[in-house]
Amino acid sequence: MNSRTNGTEISPGTILSFLINIYRNNHGIFFLISIWILSVIVVNPKGEFPLNDDWIYLQTLQHLYFNHAWIFSDWISSTLVSQILWALFFCKILGYTIFVVRVSTLVTTFFIIAVFYVLLNKLTRDKKLSLLATAVFIFNPVLYVQSFTFMTEASFNLAMILCASASLVFFLDNKIKAILFATMFGCIAVLIKQPGLIIASVLPLVILINRPLNKLRLLFSILSAGIVILTYMLFLSWLNSKFANPEHVNGVNQKLIENIKAGTHDFFLHQRQMMVIIFMYVGVFLLPMLPIFLITAPKIILSFKNKLRVAFPFLSGNSRKLFSYINYVLIIIVILFSYSFTKQNPVGSIENVLYNFGLGPLLFHDTFLLKINLESLEIPSYLFRWVSFIGLLLAVLLIVFFIIYFALTLRKSFAATATPKDKFFQLLFISGVTYIFLLTNVYLFDRYILVLVPITLMMLFIIIAETVETIKLKYYIVSFSMVAFFLVFEVLATHDYLEWNRAKWKALNHLTNDLKISPKEMDGGYEFNGMHNYNVNYVKSENKSWWWVQDDKYMLTMGALPGYSEYFKMPYHSWLSRREKYIFVLRRE
Repeated sequence: MNSRTNGTEISPGTILSFLINIYRNNHGIFFLISIWILSVIVVNPKGEFPLNDDWIYLQTLQHLYFNHAWIFSDWISSTLVSQILWALFFCKILGYTIFVVRVSTLVTTFFIIAVFYVLLNKLTRDKKLSLLATAVFIFNPVLYVQSFTFMTEASFNLAMILCASASLVFFLDNKIKAILFATMFGCIAVLIKQPGLIIASVLPLVILINRPLNKLRLLFSILSAGIVILTYMLFLSWLNSKFANPEHVNGVNQKLIENIKAGTHDFFLHQRQMMVIIFMYVGVFLLPMLPIFLITAPKIILSFKNKLRVAFPFLSGNSRKLFSYINYVLIIIVILFSYSFTKQNPVGSIENVLYNFGLGPLLFHDTFLLKINLESLEIPSYLFRWVSFIGLLLAVLLIVFFIIYFALTLRKSFAATATPKDKFFQLLFISGVTYIFLLTNVYLFDRYILVLVPITLMMLFIIIAETVETIKLKYYIVSFSMVAFFLVFEVLATHDYLEWNRAKWKALNHLTNDLKISPKEMDGGYEFNGMHNYNVNYVKSENKSWWWVQDDKYMLTMGALPGYSEYFKMPYHSWLSRREKYIFVLRRE
């Protein structure tokens, strides 16, 4: 018997028609998802080996799955709880393997595609533009390769995007229940990484600066922020009572305080340099949006001029020429500074995922610490320089636009004319500034910068929302072509990274299982020594890798090292180099 709801028959035919209708209205996002899934299949995520820092996360998950108890190593710096529980759900269904855990991260990235596309569509109602920006983010090289690991980047970005989405619904619909979802996603985010606090904490401030002040909404937003902060404090209390003051989690707050104090002595020179590097990376990550930005920029500038004259009358009249001259001088200064800065600090100048025109990292003594035996592809060095230069210029232009728009929204807030999107822009802007402040004063890896990409894209969408009709198809073609270039590189580089790891662990398993060599006699790289030799009381030696090497009688490398002879080598095939390469197992002479 077929079910009936409100007199309408529900049958396989009606369900199929419903799905076909969804596809017709959103065929672009279905195509994007299909391309992403196909690329994952081509790369092949299989493999029972850890990647980067996820060896320590896997140990926590493994202990919870088999022993039904939490362990929290001193080496872990993220809060991590939400991500562990998400992966545990998959393991309960499919059993514990590293491959299953990796699939849980890929599913997280899949959800990012859908959620981010819907969110962007709410901001512009333009499907082509929403599809492009979603592709720019989902095919970001850092997010792409991290999706094949158990690192926190995918889960944290999804939680932050969901928290932002709930906040947008709150501004658009004035429904208090949206705050409940923002609170829930904020709690999930803060139990992955500490900066998950940011959006929930900024929300009361945005409500407070807007007129007329809605006391009920302010109260609920304060309660929301309080719940998220309390969640974090309870986590710290549980962690310190159960695991005796883990240094890395607690050290984040201490490092923040120490760096701020140190910065006051040199006018925050280090922080300012790190800030420019962050801007450069964000600009490079957003390069496929450059054609769209350039075609809409003139109309945005004209709109800004008109709005600024109304909002700030002193900018009109006789002072107009003066401000024009100042603008030209500032543009010349920015160009010269950007070109000079990127000479010593191109993309890849900060460690972790991006390295030497590849994706990784390759955590061996020679490649990661000594910076030798890295393959040098036949790519002109000036290419990185110009990509970095253009990226930094794009970022600076975006920053100027964002600051102007933020000032205009504040003016409207005090005049009680701010729109929901204006308020959402304020939330994103203050959250982004806060996150950059944390990055420059705590830790900075290239993968940490990833959070700023969706924040920047959402702010850009709000600014260009009124000019999307002027974007012709040819500009989309150029932008999507740039995304396609990113995708091809990512597929090749991610495949090579996984193949390199397969060969590495094949060599390590041969050493430990077949040749019966103890892990205490080996420098098998960061992940291997972390899994086998981690010790909180380890004392570093200048002559050895810092990753808990007790004796480096045997060492895995990508080439020769003085004092060592080749013991054997393990081949693997590189798609980027289009040739067979080797991991060398060396023995001390």
